[in-house]
Amino acid sequence: MSFFESIATGRLVTREILRRTLRSIRSGPLYSWRIAGPMPEGLTLAPQNLLAADAQKAIAFYEGDYNFAGRLVVTDGGTPFMIQPDGEGQDLASGSDQPSPEWFDELHRFRWLRHLDKADTDLARAHAAALVADWIDIWGSRLDSRAWRTDEVAYRLIAWLDHSPLLVTNTSVDAYQNLLRMMGRHFRFLQRNGATAREGFPRLLCAIAQVYGSLCLKGMRKTLNSSMRELDREIERQILSPSAPMLRKPLGVKEALTVLLPLHQAFQQQGLEPSPAFEKARDAMLNALRFFRHSDGSLARFNGTGDTERAQLANLLRHHVPHSDSDRPPSQIPGGFHRLEKNGTVVIMDAGKPNSMCGDGWAMAGTLAFEMSSGDSRFVVNCGAPDYDNERYTPFARATAAHSTAVVADKSSSIFANDAQLHSYLPSPIIRTPRTVDVTRHDDDGVQLEAHHDGYVPRFGIIHNRQLRLADDGQTLEGTDRFDTVGASGDPAPVAIRFHLPTAIKASHLSSGHSILIADTAGGAWTFSCVDADMKIEESIQFSGKQGPRKSSQIVIALKDGRDREIRWLLERRAVREKRSNRRGDISLEVATGDLLDSLNTSDDSSAKSTASTEGSS
Repeated sequence: MSFFESIATGRLVTREILRRTLRSIRSGPLYSWRIAGPMPEGLTLAPQNLLAADAQKAIAFYEGDYNFAGRLVVTDGGTPFMIQPDGEGQDLASGSDQPSPEWFDELHRFRWLRHLDKADTDLARAHAAALVADWIDIWGSRLDSRAWRTDEVAYRLIAWLDHSPLLVTNTSVDAYQNLLRMMGRHFRFLQRNGATAREGFPRLLCAIAQVYGSLCLKGMRKTLNSSMRELDREIERQILSPSAPMLRKPLGVKEALTVLLPLHQAFQQQGLEPSPAFEKARDAMLNALRFFRHSDGSLARFNGTGDTERAQLANLLRHHVPHSDSDRPPSQIPGGFHRLEKNGTVVIMDAGKPNSMCGDGWAMAGTLAFEMSSGDSRFVVNCGAPDYDNERYTPFARATAAHSTAVVADKSSSIFANDAQLHSYLPSPIIRTPRTVDVTRHDDDGVQLEAHHDGYVPRFGIIHNRQLRLADDGQTLEGTDRFDTVGASGDPAPVAIRFHLPTAIKASHLSSGHSILIADTAGGAWTFSCVDADMKIEESIQFSGKQGPRKSSQIVIALKDGRDREIRWLLERRAVREKRSNRRGDISLEVATGDLLDSLNTSDDSSAKSTASTEGSS
């Protein structure tokens, strides 16, 4: 680590120490009186919850089965709130998984109340009220615990308000008053501790939850103006600023909209108007959600985004952007992303700078990476983010090698603070990004992007240039990756240009020797061709998905020395016909006849093959 990188890391650690110290003081016994106060007079409204719900899960909860973050914890009749992240606090039934910190967080956020709400039975309502009462009894005063982290408090307050009819119907007066008292305690906690939340989405969520409380808790309306001012500050910093860090995270956009859109409806129900900044942020995020949506309805896997529920995305997008003439996604959004779309083919490229000094641990080193979809399938993707076991898999998912872009010497184009001890204390931040990421766009005769970044200049003296051109008919995507040398030439710099494929896509070499067929199971197929260097099909990994990380494939163009090299490649949509391969009726796919190489000139400077690891270090 260089001197300047050490300084940057030290600044981050110092800031985190101050944040944690402040939070510790405000969570101690001497501070608890500051969140005491009068009980809210009642509830004024319950915002609509936009998350998908499954009534069958309500039955599982009643039977003591709590499945969160990839772990099934069986309580054998006991309350789940006696269970600690390390498994202590209650004996678990046989066959139960040990709870993880992610499991603990999901449980204490109460977003699962939607499944009980969906069941809409007296038993579900009684069970929901009992579980909330258990939480209040066990955790209601433990302000120094993980359950009282500011973002956990924000999630919980929003969930309780969203599902307040579920919690108060047929309940006793004492239970109702205890719930109101705890909601007021949560609200005041956020008012005084919102500034101690981590940078990024956690701090935005805390500001949103404060506005929820001001609108939905009777007697708190006098705090609405101050709550809106706090939310507007976060909106200006994270959504409406030129760098728009929130708009660089597709999953963050989706998560923010699930609480912003119901909040907008709550304003309307109360006959109130939100601030102009709120309206602009809502429109910007709806546009960003449309932008990141692939042709198959899923979200692109950039910056902490994994698999997404398509039905939920469609539900969010039913909310129209008021000042838009069309539902067509924008061609670019703040933060540096560009979208190329023609005739059902969608290409999304990251041509912006990663978020330096980001504290949420999800900014990735994917500069100039792209994803491509066609019809109902994605054909080129990034490896995505894990849904759980984040500490184990995240360092690999964030590396440049996990993205469909060029990697020099198996190093990432941005540098992370990856010290093991630091990671346990602070989510690994990016401490150095490319200084320059420039892009030029041409929309005549198809769509063309020309971009470059200098992330590899300090270590290797290489500028990565990438050009993508999507034809007007959407049938071909032409690409060029060029590696210009800056300064005196040093040791050879091996380069691997990676094109990661989804698990459902199968890849196989064609007889020409210069083309690879990539096909889905529904008959869609493209061919990847390159005559400037050898191509290999290697093993890859998809981190995202409820099943956990899964094996997949990738196309790799490996160069022993990438200095001053230019590699041209071509993706072309192919007509595919079915071929019955045996009597049992197994079906294989054949590419229709045709030569892909007409548009590429044969080059004699093909490089030798080299093996590159999928787990590039930074």
